[in-house]
Amino acid sequence: MGILIRLQKFLGDVWGLTHWRPRWAIEIMSRSPWTDVTLLLTVLWELFKQRLCCFLYRSGQQSQAHFNVWCRYSKVEIGEMVMTRIDERPPVWIGHVFMAVTDVRQSAEYMCKLGMREIFQADDISVLELRGGTHLLLRPALDPIVSGTVAPFDLMVDDLEISYEKFEALGLSPSTIQADTFHRSFTLCDPSGCVITVNSSHVSDSPV
Repeated sequence: MGILIRLQKFLGDVWGLTHWRPRWAIEIMSRSPWTDVTLLLTVLWELFKQRLCCFLYRSGQQSQAHFNVWCRYSKVEIGEMVMTRIDERPPVWIGHVFMAVTDVRQSAEYMCKLGMREIFQADDISVLELRGGTHLLLRPALDPIVSGTVAPFDLMVDDLEISYEKFEALGLSPSTIQADTFHRSFTLCDPSGCVITVNSSHVSDSPV
């Protein structure tokens, strides 16, 4: 039994679970020669789930994961695990972007085709969500919009070529892809006549 605990702690260290502080409470009720094998496989499975949690957990708060593992021939309670993650993302981001359009509903449908998520829709306002939680607010324009007006924002995508093919298939008529010092990009023209630039990603290796 001691060997299994040491094995779990060793694998946890090797897998980089440096933020885990285990409080071990192991209870074994052996009923079969296969108990130790079952326990070992269970421990390895729990370690995998814990490591996966480390990758997926991004909120930067404390999370408690209590694993109760039941086997056919043994009961294992791998006590309470407390994980503290430091959120390394920038603490601020863009909350709202406003855009005047000629037809709110038509423009909202267009933005959804680009990949935005509809949050709220009414005749005089539409709220759409982008990655990171930024909200685009569409409101009716007070004055006529001149065709070719540059939109008050640009967009960024993970894969420019795939996005280009997708928008082309949707009949959005993207321009040819251009390259400059920092980005490769193409443009789109929304129903109001505004030009929206779609850029290749410039996300750094740091958490965002």
